[in-house]
Amino acid sequence: MIKVGIIGGVSQKIVTAIYNNADLFLCPADNYPEAEETYLKTLGHEKMILVKVSTFLDAINALGEYYENK
Repeated sequence: MIKVGIIGGVSQKIVTAIYNNADLFLCPADNYPEAEETYLKTLGHEKMILVKVSTFLDAINALGEYYENK
């Protein structure tokens, strides 16, 4: 199983994604607490979905669910 690793600068990436009208942000599980805190504090966050992923398969499934429900 392919694991999704931690990324640097997740708070900055969350803010940038929200301000650039991203629909979905796939967040590594290890970054999720910091990402969620920033996400909830950022104006306009309700327009973007924050999804915690641990594996590559989690990421693929999240994308599939998102586009299936769109």
